[in-house]
Amino acid sequence: MFKKKSITVVLVIGSLLIVFLLLSLFNFLNPAMANMEKVKAKIAIFSDPHYFSPNLLIKRGPKFEEYIMRDRKMILESPAILKAVIEDLKSSDVDIVLIPGDLTKDGEEISHLEFAGYLKELKDNGKKVYVINGNHDINNNHAYKYDGDKVEAVKSVTPEEFKKIYWEFGYKEAIAVDNNSLSYVVEPIKDVRIIAIDACKYNPYSKTEGEISKETLDWILKQVEIAKKENKIVFGMMHHGILEHFEGQKMLFPEYIINNYEEVAKLFAEKGLNVIFTGHFHAQDIVRKDFQNGNFLLDIETGSLVTYPCPYRMITLTEDNKLIVGNKKVEKIDFDIKGISFQDYAYDFLKTGIKNIIPQYFAGYLMKKGLSRVEAMLKANNLLSIDLPSDIAPNSKIIDILPDAIISHYKGDEKISKLVLEFFDNLAHSEDDNEILIGKILISYFSDLPPDDNDTVIDLNLNVVK
Repeated sequence: MFKKKSITVVLVIGSLLIVFLLLSLFNFLNPAMANMEKVKAKIAIFSDPHYFSPNLLIKRGPKFEEYIMRDRKMILESPAILKAVIEDLKSSDVDIVLIPGDLTKDGEEISHLEFAGYLKELKDNGKKVYVINGNHDINNNHAYKYDGDKVEAVKSVTPEEFKKIYWEFGYKEAIAVDNNSLSYVVEPIKDVRIIAIDACKYNPYSKTEGEISKETLDWILKQVEIAKKENKIVFGMMHHGILEHFEGQKMLFPEYIINNYEEVAKLFAEKGLNVIFTGHFHAQDIVRKDFQNGNFLLDIETGSLVTYPCPYRMITLTEDNKLIVGNKKVEKIDFDIKGISFQDYAYDFLKTGIKNIIPQYFAGYLMKKGLSRVEAMLKANNLLSIDLPSDIAPNSKIIDILPDAIISHYKGDEKISKLVLEFFDNLAHSEDDNEILIGKILISYFSDLPPDDNDTVIDLNLNVVK
């Protein structure tokens, strides 16, 4: 009898020990779970929703189809995509929702009002929601409604009207507001401040490029200084990028990074504004820049809801000041997607759209180098018609692989085979300047700069990214 009891006790203790070890291992392999008891805040970020009110499409026709054919955004699907994300976040345990710009297709007042209505659903469910404007949102002279073969201008919004519409989503709660822009500061939870930065140009009309004015920059640096003196954690949120996300981005797409980015990035890093949440380029990408004295800056860009893979970020801020960055993708929407999965539908849409606009992008770049429009289009088409080696893609040309290069950047954590890289490298070392250019572009798009783009851990105490 004694032996049986002893065996039972040993088995119970052994079982408890195994459970303890398994839980310890699980927590070690899952840092987010390990820190559940030390969570300071849960933050969701979605960007560039480009919401387009269904009331602005009276009847589909050639004008709307023309717009869709030269764009990478699922504008028609935008309400259904937004609804899917709103419903997911409403039922989630996130505390804070950040939206870094391009809230609407082209700044239509009705789109803004309807979009704000969706944000109210989040607020009514206990979420703190903060927005900042993007280049599409204010004084946009491309705000239209479509009716068959007719296009009619509709009302856009001014900076003052933008602030009024989104009063409940940042401005009402602001502890500081910049008098020279739509920038503001909030403290959604104790000792954590968020500086929403307006770097957009919209006087008299909106432009794609962005820049932080001297007055606004001085104001931001002052706000960081105040927060740091009070031992606050400070995050930034801005539509435009503040760092290059691939080599040569500023040269190829200058309007996607603020004009004075090198100077501003250095100042932010020095002052202690180390993390900026951005959007604009529609890519799910994180990049880090290190400066002297251990100063660093992270540009955490979130892809667009209306561009494959339609991601949004779920971030945990722990009590010991770690950012555990995760991500989700829109998987299902209430829309006719031709009987395929939404992710496949979104991928096909993006690949077709990119293939249609690539020649225009290249021609535009060549025109900046002095070629006429006709010469630039001819040269661009010749470059894009370069044959690929048969062991990479039989009977294919550069134009056939470029969309996948761009899509790989949009998805984040880019991968490239050795064989493909060798071909790109050969182009980059060609004797033709334009072949060199396209080779370098392809290498840049496929080469992911550290850290990981979708899932990563940032230790704000040690300046460490895992």
